[in-house]
Amino acid sequence: MARSAALYTSEVAYWPEPALVVEPAPEAGPVVVSTTYTVRPEHQSDFVHAMRAVRRSRQRTGAVRWGLFREGESPDTFVEIYVVDSWQEHLRQHTTRLAAYDQAAEARAVAYSDAPPAVVHLVPPDLP
Repeated sequence: MARSAALYTSEVAYWPEPALVVEPAPEAGPVVVSTTYTVRPEHQSDFVHAMRAVRRSRQRTGAVRWGLFREGESPDTFVEIYVVDSWQEHLRQHTTRLAAYDQAAEARAVAYSDAPPAVVHLVPPDLP
C-alpha cells in the first residue's frame, strides 16, 4: 500500500466529544443522531451527491439505518438521520472507527452548508 493511501485510511478522531446533559449507559440504544444542514438552492444537487459518501461512511462505522431528508417547511434545510445500536457503538464512531477518507467525505458535504451543521443525539429515556 502506498504511503499516501495508508494515511488516507488511517484512523482519525475528528468529531468533537458529545456534550450531553443526560449520559446514557453504554448499552443504551438505539441511539439516533440528527445533523441539520442549511444549503442554498444552487448547491443542493452537489450537496445531495456529496452526502452519498457520508452515507457510506456512517454505515461503515456502525450506523444500521441512514436517511437524508429535506425539511418541508424550509427548502434550504436538510436533515441527516442515522441510527446506531447503542451509545457505546456511537462513542466508538467518535474514537476508533473514523478514517481520513470519512473526514474528507464529511468536509465535502459540509462545504455546501451555509452554517455549521447542528448535531443532536437522541438517546433512550432512562425510565424505571
